[in-house]
Amino acid sequence: MKRNLIILLVIPILLISCGSDNYKDFMQNTLSENFKNTMCSFKAIVIIPNQGCAGCISESEGFLKMYYSELDSVKFILTKIVSKKILKQKIGDSIFYSPNVFIDSLNKFTPPFFYEKFIYPSIIHLNQGLITHIEFQAPDLVGLNNLIEENTK
Repeated sequence: MKRNLIILLVIPILLISCGSDNYKDFMQNTLSENFKNTMCSFKAIVIIPNQGCAGCISESEGFLKMYYSELDSVKFILTKIVSKKILKQKIGDSIFYSPNVFIDSLNKFTPPFFYEKFIYPSIIHLNQGLITHIEFQAPDLVGLNNLIEENTK
């Protein structure tokens, strides 16, 4: 009985601790496949899912609207899109067709496995095309503020 309890406690901890490595590996591979010729020109990638933490996504979309044309070394990826038409109305034509914005209508950047943090926008930091670390824009985290500070130094 005691052994079963220990197993039930240890397995979720192992799954959660492995989740961030799986997510990082998944994103590195997906970014490399989709942006292989331009990866080294980006300092960061902001992935904004259209479904998840509503307040966090709204804040990230506001950030996109404000900074998409100023942050040349940042690529914005919009994923988990329900309707491209609604998205276009929401963000406007200039952002929708911007070279700094990638509309992921095929959900290539949505992990095929469960990752509890994917409900939040991701800020993926890169160095020479390789992921150095990943931050999230969540109610208790300030990933987008860190991105502004890093890119305005």
